[in-house]
Amino acid sequence: MRLRDDPAQAAKTRLILRGNALVLFAILITLFSDSIAEIVRLSPPSVWGNVLLAELAAMFLLALICVVALAVVFGRMQTVVPPRDLTPADGIDDLWTLVRVPVTKASASAHVPRAFVEWVKRFDSDRLFAQVRWVNPRAHPWRFACALGLLVGIGLTLAQLQEGLPPSLRIGLIVAGIFMSAEFTATLIGFAILGGYLGLRPAFNTSGGSTWTLQHLRLK
Repeated sequence: MRLRDDPAQAAKTRLILRGNALVLFAILITLFSDSIAEIVRLSPPSVWGNVLLAELAAMFLLALICVVALAVVFGRMQTVVPPRDLTPADGIDDLWTLVRVPVTKASASAHVPRAFVEWVKRFDSDRLFAQVRWVNPRAHPWRFACALGLLVGIGLTLAQLQEGLPPSLRIGLIVAGIFMSAEFTATLIGFAILGGYLGLRPAFNTSGGSTWTLQHLRLK
């Protein structure tokens, strides 16, 4: 949607294809894991068991069709090397397109307040983090990743409380520590390994020096 709205974003096309490939890989890993579980521990024959097996087979078929379609697109589409100085702020701006484009189109045919439309057009990641500059993903992508990992860990801990309170404060703190540390570590590892591949963090280095350093100095 953003490519259609802003042709200047065409350099990110390869990142979209990479993201699709990564999603399909994650789906296939999950389906293979489910299949292994079904083979190792067969469920008792039942109508609903057969329905679930049929759904698993259908999901496999759908995923494989998507893999073939993506491979065809990869083969036919000519893409350029994407920018190496992107940050999570660019991803947030991409997501905001899902709001900006419909509101802009609705303003032409509906009674949408002009001030609201202009605010939606001007809004971006920098405005969102204007009051918390220390974690602004454009200037501090790694701080943002750390904060996001901790936030997910806290959210997972709070979600577990819906199942009831822990038997003791000590056990509760241990479980919370495991959730928070696991999510924090997984976020940083994923950000380090896949962030550059998906265009979510600046490259560690380039032939002309550190992209992150140049970006940081430019923001300074």
